[in-house]
Amino acid sequence: MNEHEQAYHRAFSISVSEVMSTMTGFEMEEDDSYSESKGDSCDSSNKEPCEISGAMVLFGDKNSIATATMTRTTASVLVSYMTGIPYYELTDEDLFDGVAEMMNLIAGRAKALLRDTEFYFEISPPFTIVGINHYIVHKKQASLIRKRFTSNDISFILKVFNT
Repeated sequence: MNEHEQAYHRAFSISVSEVMSTMTGFEMEEDDSYSESKGDSCDSSNKEPCEISGAMVLFGDKNSIATATMTRTTASVLVSYMTGIPYYELTDEDLFDGVAEMMNLIAGRAKALLRDTEFYFEISPPFTIVGINHYIVHKKQASLIRKRFTSNDISFILKVFNT
């Protein structure tokens, strides 16, 4: 990975860290043991299926899609902390909107960090993809970022890949 690609990765890692700390109080760290070859499990225990992805299209020199994929439990905890609504009172709409907004905040922060670089991009409105064990198919060589972020018992997978 060259220096420019490292800056791109770093911008998204910083974005996740700052957004999660500010919006939820969770200090999210990159899971160095994460490997997509072990499967795309959303949690390190592999007990819960991936169920919700916040997504956005990034328009730039290379158009990309960014996703944050997680279990329903993780989504409920994060959205509860973001909104102040107890997790057991969240409706599906609250949950899906909250995950989309989380992706919006992460992509928006990365966009600001990359403003004066070749990786600067515009963003689409955020949207949510829902379904137990859903997955988004893309060419392997298109993928730019694949990272799991964790804090205590919650985790999610961030992917940014070329379209």
